[in-house]
Amino acid sequence: MLNILILDIGGSSMRGVLYDKNGRELVKKQNKYFPEYFPNGNVEQKPDSWKQATIDICRNIADFSRKNNIPINGIGLTAARSSIIPIDKDGKHLSNAIMWQDKRTASICRELEKYNCDVYIKTGAKIESTFTATKILWLKRNKPELYSKAHKIVVIPDFVTNLITGRLVTDSTYGSRTLLMNLETRQWDNELLGIFEIDRDKLCDIVEPGSIVGAVTEEFHNLTGIEKGIPFISNGGDQQCSAIGNGVVSDEKVSITSGTGTYVVSASEKVVLDKEMHLICQASAIPNSYHLEMMMPTTACIYQWFNDNFYGELSKNKVDFEKINNDVKTVEPGANGVSVFTSFQGDFQDSSKKGSIQGVSLGSTRADFARAILESIAFDISDKLELLETLKGKAAENVSVAGGLCKLEIFNQIQSDIINKKIKYNRNGESTAFGAWMSCAVSLGLYDDYESAFQMKDNDIVNFVPDEKRSEIYNNIKKIRNSLK
Repeated sequence: MLNILILDIGGSSMRGVLYDKNGRELVKKQNKYFPEYFPNGNVEQKPDSWKQATIDICRNIADFSRKNNIPINGIGLTAARSSIIPIDKDGKHLSNAIMWQDKRTASICRELEKYNCDVYIKTGAKIESTFTATKILWLKRNKPELYSKAHKIVVIPDFVTNLITGRLVTDSTYGSRTLLMNLETRQWDNELLGIFEIDRDKLCDIVEPGSIVGAVTEEFHNLTGIEKGIPFISNGGDQQCSAIGNGVVSDEKVSITSGTGTYVVSASEKVVLDKEMHLICQASAIPNSYHLEMMMPTTACIYQWFNDNFYGELSKNKVDFEKINNDVKTVEPGANGVSVFTSFQGDFQDSSKKGSIQGVSLGSTRADFARAILESIAFDISDKLELLETLKGKAAENVSVAGGLCKLEIFNQIQSDIINKKIKYNRNGESTAFGAWMSCAVSLGLYDDYESAFQMKDNDIVNFVPDEKRSEIYNNIKKIRNSLK
């Protein structure tokens, strides 16, 4: 028997899932929290929210383990990737985290854009405020005392890893979100460190995902009841784990995950670059492989904003999927002429862009707006998927969707109609945690490879097939939208 606890740290909650050796869920616990969004585009979060969530979840699952005589034999971790936390030598945070969505580094990005080609060739990503390096440079310039005082500047998984094991390491999936790691060497690059004026000693050492990076300490045992000495594995970033958890372990498969942001992801055995620098190429959760990603920073956030402001009779921070789903179903494709452009927090190409709603009349309803938002997200997904297919020179043969927005069946049908492909949605929504389990299962010798581990997934698949007439309508709308961009 080999039971593995996975910690999955997302943008608005942390989940702990205990799996048995066959990838079946034995118990799941979740703690919710929310970043703080400021009008100027800054986004911050208190690191204690992750510390307390880790302790609470591990304590609850340790209690379950003891009461049911089910041992925990390993712990894995996957997390959101590009938020930074300055910490002291004891691993204690020195300030709030600057979150990955934060836009305060826009001016730094514009200043350094002359280095975009040099950075992209080495890292697979252009200079953009989402990535870690610009945030660290902002900290150095604007809070030099804090930068100087910091022993390390870490990302969320590093912070939690240190809490559990007492070790400060990061893996290459997080390293490839910094603009500081060379994709070929999988190590920090001196030229890149120079461009961003960052001291190497402020960064953790890099290991490959799937590495056993330490073990549960006595201190963490005393906090949670998790047994001392249990091996701890870094499984890779949340989107990388979500991809393999959706079966993207070979290059003909594509995963589209629509959570806080949307990520269109495929796999590759080699580095793939784009002369326009729209594609992001990063380290995969599978060691020595690559993860190709097209990113839309805010999607579910926009739908949450819409819920809070247009469905005021509902509770804050809770999307009533059934109500919105039913409203959207009453509206024909094209949303009665309403079009939404969803760059509410900027996009990967231009962080200063704002969203817009067009085609509004006195007859427009919130149901029109709701459908138009979903259609807009799907149009953006279609653009990203087409570019990804062009760069790889290969059409996607197997498209899986996941994430909170996919709980809306109408959204899945809209996606299928707009991209004009059959898509499949697994109602077993734990693709990220399951992908991390796959990583642990291979690392600990339960399975020989990732494909074998994926076959253990508990599937509850719903297929969505494009409707020819709706696809034709959307194709015509897409031409009009492209002319308005």
